[in-house]
Amino acid sequence: MAETTLAGSRVRTDLKDIGSAINVVTKKFMQDIGASDNQSLLQYTTNTEVGGVYGNFAGMGNSGQLDESNNLLKPNNNTRVRGLDAADNTRDFFLTDIPWDGFNVDRVEIQRGANSILFGVGSPAGIINTTLSSASFKNANKIENRVGSYGSLRDTLDINYVILKNQLAVRLMALDDKEKYQQKPAFNHDKRVYVALRYDPKFLQTDSSHFSLRANFEDGHVRGNRPRTLPPIDAITPWWLTGAHNLNHQLYNPFVEWKNPPSGSSIGGTASTASSNYIPWYNEAFMGREFNSDVGLVYNAGSNVPSNIQQPNMSTIYGISSTGSIDGGIDGIPFFRELAIAGYNSYSRGEYSGLPGANYNVYKDKSLTDPSIFDFYNKLIDGPNKKEWNDWEAFTIDASQTLFDNKLAFDLAYNHQKYMDGQESFLNGEQYVLSVDINSVNVDGTPNPNAGRPYVGNSGLYGNGGNIIERNNIHLTGTLDLQASDFLGKNLLSDILGRQTLTGLLSEEQTKSETRSWDRWAASLDWAKMTGQSLKITDGARQVDFLTYLGPSLANASSAAGANLGAVSTFQAPAAEINVNYFDSHWNHSLNPTDPSYIDPAAPYTLTDGSASHQSENPANYVGWVSTPVQILSADNGDINQLYWGGGKKINKVDSQSLVWQSFFYHDLIANTLSYRHDTVRLWSNTAPLDPVTGVASMDYGYGPLQSKQSGESKSWSIVLHTPKFIRQKLPGNTDISFFYNNSQNFKADTARVDIEGRNIPNAKGKTIDYGFVISALNDKVNFKVNWYKNTEVGATLQGAGAGIGGNLYYLYLLEAWGTASAGIDARGLAGQIGTGGAWYWDWSWHDNNTTYGLTPRDASTAATDAKELAAVSSWVSQMPSQQFFDNYGLPVNVAAIKAGDWVNGLPTYGNWNVVNVGGLQSSTGGTIHGLSPSATVDTISKGIEFELTTQLTKNWSLAVNASKTNATRQNLSSTLADFINYQHNVFYSPAGDLRLWWAGDNTLGTYWKNNIEGPYQFLVSQQGTAAPEISPWHFNVITNYQFDHGPVKGMNVGAAYRWQDGQILGYGLDANNNYFPDVTKAIRGKAEDYVDLWVGYQHKLTSRLDWRIQLNLKNVGTKAHLVPISVQPDGSPAAFRIQDGMQWQLTNSFMF
Repeated sequence: MAETTLAGSRVRTDLKDIGSAINVVTKKFMQDIGASDNQSLLQYTTNTEVGGVYGNFAGMGNSGQLDESNNLLKPNNNTRVRGLDAADNTRDFFLTDIPWDGFNVDRVEIQRGANSILFGVGSPAGIINTTLSSASFKNANKIENRVGSYGSLRDTLDINYVILKNQLAVRLMALDDKEKYQQKPAFNHDKRVYVALRYDPKFLQTDSSHFSLRANFEDGHVRGNRPRTLPPIDAITPWWLTGAHNLNHQLYNPFVEWKNPPSGSSIGGTASTASSNYIPWYNEAFMGREFNSDVGLVYNAGSNVPSNIQQPNMSTIYGISSTGSIDGGIDGIPFFRELAIAGYNSYSRGEYSGLPGANYNVYKDKSLTDPSIFDFYNKLIDGPNKKEWNDWEAFTIDASQTLFDNKLAFDLAYNHQKYMDGQESFLNGEQYVLSVDINSVNVDGTPNPNAGRPYVGNSGLYGNGGNIIERNNIHLTGTLDLQASDFLGKNLLSDILGRQTLTGLLSEEQTKSETRSWDRWAASLDWAKMTGQSLKITDGARQVDFLTYLGPSLANASSAAGANLGAVSTFQAPAAEINVNYFDSHWNHSLNPTDPSYIDPAAPYTLTDGSASHQSENPANYVGWVSTPVQILSADNGDINQLYWGGGKKINKVDSQSLVWQSFFYHDLIANTLSYRHDTVRLWSNTAPLDPVTGVASMDYGYGPLQSKQSGESKSWSIVLHTPKFIRQKLPGNTDISFFYNNSQNFKADTARVDIEGRNIPNAKGKTIDYGFVISALNDKVNFKVNWYKNTEVGATLQGAGAGIGGNLYYLYLLEAWGTASAGIDARGLAGQIGTGGAWYWDWSWHDNNTTYGLTPRDASTAATDAKELAAVSSWVSQMPSQQFFDNYGLPVNVAAIKAGDWVNGLPTYGNWNVVNVGGLQSSTGGTIHGLSPSATVDTISKGIEFELTTQLTKNWSLAVNASKTNATRQNLSSTLADFINYQHNVFYSPAGDLRLWWAGDNTLGTYWKNNIEGPYQFLVSQQGTAAPEISPWHFNVITNYQFDHGPVKGMNVGAAYRWQDGQILGYGLDANNNYFPDVTKAIRGKAEDYVDLWVGYQHKLTSRLDWRIQLNLKNVGTKAHLVPISVQPDGSPAAFRIQDGMQWQLTNSFMF
């Protein structure tokens, strides 16, 4: 057990004299339990949680749609302390992004709560600091091999060599860790090399002074395809639900179904009424991302060769009107989009779902829970198609000088880190869905050969990105240690004044960070030009979609159970050139009446619904379905510079000054610590510029102007009162009873944040109060600590996707652009400035009243609806947000021009107004502002009590027990969004809310806003006072080890650990007086969890210079992989689950010489 730490005051101090909450984990402890990183350690320590398949929480919030992408990229960061927030990770007290590994770590110090002495700008939840191994003046070598479950293999090397006795030593350490998992083929391959040097030159040493120079360097590379914590979203079992408004295990013809498309009542008015046969499982559902006229590839799970390559949706962009001019439409082609099954969150908001309060987004996507459908325990559904990587190099140079018998000391340290990471996804975010193809026909009208087959799908656009982070830090620390007796002699006054220590710190920490996002694959510009669509890489036409079918048709199955679907087993990526079947919408005849092939586009033609039309609307008069070679760009094959679609750069610079005063009064009876710290934080940030034609982002740009400068002061105070020595001597076992109090604060400013309107969000602030007592007995062999605490974090970033609203936060800013385009199309269409090819969008009367399609000029039959439509346009234009708002997001909207009635210049990049493409208006910044994603905030208050017992009753037996009670609640949820939400409420509840989004019969903008923004926001705000996600009120851990030192079992050790956590708070029942919002008195709890670990080891001296040690560790003894619920529906039924791995083993052999 460790007795001292730097974590409390930056000066090595006895743990008993520190009032804050600190755990020190020794290398021996990690050896016992087999821990080597955050994921394998934090389950055992006090009031800490860690994610992953071996962890004790998921760490993804509890919104309707969960996304584990960031946790797959940085599993080391998915931690939580006291139910508050993730802890900062540090190396030798330098902030770091590098995931630590025990191969070169001597100890781990976990500081719970704010501590401005360490970091005035750190996480209010605390820090996890690793002390790196240093070179020592003793030759020692160690080789270690570990084999484990599922074929895992870990090798380490440690060589320490003394070059000059007591002066110069060097240490070389290496790691090769190939971890495999139950989910095949998941893996994590970690390779590192570490070198440390220590030089204490003899010529600089005296009897009263000492100089030491230390340096270390590490190079690391991690390649992984990490296991998933979440099972897939279940969009397969609903196919078998029967009854009205369910799918009833049938196949459907999209051409027929879309004649009665999804629609419903709006806020400001009514678009249309959904058919009484409408199926809410269609709501906002797509097969993968196949909603564009792009390139779609179809695979079977075990093949890397597509079985079909076809445009998923027809483009009629070259269709002509009866006059022969291009109007962008062919009325004889019915609307087509593949039908799909929605996740439960989207289903709940569809017409006729019948779920109370669904508009408030209270329902969550459901996880697949039946492994007989797909065995998510043993199979990684992505197969070899996703990947994560982490690379870094880091070095530290540290020069220290002590003078006057250690009474005065200086330390100058420089630290440099360059860290790079990235990931390429296969099924990211909301696309991590297992579903079934319910379409009876394909887009070309032919029978669908894959009808009834289970599938997964996505595109290459999203989920691919990386970070480059460079840190340069310099710390200058000075310490003065004064003994009163040195000045006053030994007397009562000097005894009272005791020892005083002053520590000053000057530091400069600069972090340069860069984010990059790219499309994994995209069609070349030639494809977009040939099909007449947008050239921009993010607009849809150039995307490459894929569907992968995982098994045979289930059309004859009575349920999905027992399907035993396979995962994708091959690497699936498009070739550099592929042949694509697409609909060529060019007129296939001459428009010259004298030519033999002439067909008069104005000649009569009868549509399939029996209505009269013209030959211009006859699909047979167009080229139709053809095959053409298309070039495909691939980020994996050297085309990445043509595939970047977003990026941001930041410089974050923190200048800090701090002063710490430690007092030890009257023979260390009272230990008092006071500190003051001042930090100044400056931020420069910029967004990658986009090519105005292709939308490709250039990575060659600067860090931009100074965006913010913030300063903060942090103060801390703690006091520890020990039992006087004369009393201790009279108590059994020299018992000491100590009382402590700690009051510390800091603020988090590691990066700037902006709200939805681009306004700076103030730094998050943290405050911690600890108080309690420590009993030390049996001559310090038993230590028992009780700590009451209150942690407050004000203005923290709200956990979960989309500022707590979920994956649809983009509606907040894109509805402003899409609504503007909608208003423009309607205004120009009614004025006769858009051909009839776009009437399916602008002609409300055609849909609402069944008047003549695209009637021009308008007449009395359309007057009332036209007036309502123009009123919506006028209302929208009068309430548009400022130009700055659109500029912040890179949205090509000119507010002044639109208000002046100039729609062409108001939407300068909209293009051909005959081609209606509202969704083509996208944020050129990828939804960021100056490179920063909009954030929302939350205040979290954590109160509780912690118990820690450590014993060394004999030299052979050690026992550690910790328990904690936590009540972490949330307040002031998303207060930074309130102003903009209120503004939009007024807009969308006015006539402007009557504008339709995707076509004339679609839901209104008001409906989309209510369902995707207002409802989720109101539900979020209603959760004031609720527990933070996945809070276990109680945690309890016991860890014990016994070492045999004599007899036939000499050299053997045996140990065990027991881990228990209370049932997590998963959600709340609904308020009886308001069915839409949670009742904080009706917490819904999960089941308690407990696990047992066992280990046995043996050490033996093989020769006089060679020791051998072997240890077997068994974790989660007697358990199998299982699901643990992490969220619930309002009725208490489970929603999302996490995967908890079962029993694992590892066998470690070590050779020391």
